[in-house]
Amino acid sequence: MTILCLVGCCKTKRARAAPAKELYCSHLFRLCRQWAEQNADAWAILSAHYGVVEPDTVIEPYDTTIAQRRPFGQPPLTPEEFGIWLNAHVQSWLCRYVTRSQVPELIILAGKDYWTWLSNRSLPFSVPLDGLGIGERLRWLKQRTTGC
Repeated sequence: MTILCLVGCCKTKRARAAPAKELYCSHLFRLCRQWAEQNADAWAILSAHYGVVEPDTVIEPYDTTIAQRRPFGQPPLTPEEFGIWLNAHVQSWLCRYVTRSQVPELIILAGKDYWTWLSNRSLPFSVPLDGLGIGERLRWLKQRTTGC
């Protein structure tokens, strides 16, 4: 079974453009990235600004939050429009890994603010960090990654 992982972006970013996997600087993001690199066959970042971003794609820093619903810094979308926009990005990314004989398992390591936009759509996924506080999330990730 192919395992895919989407990691949520974070507020703490480098000051200059960088590959997405290096742009985000929080401890939680770094642990989520490490878990994804060690356990998933492919992973990407869920970004409030860019949608789904491949780890090696160079992007500019931004201050957009998921609550603002402002993809690419544009005027805010309605909740319905934003859900459709984010879902389309995720579906487009997932389609690259679906075959006739296999639908990948999708794991989302992101806050509820992200995956609730996807939960009303027909995307099956698991959210292992759901319901955990920040300390519990860090502990869960540290226990399941090597080199921490």
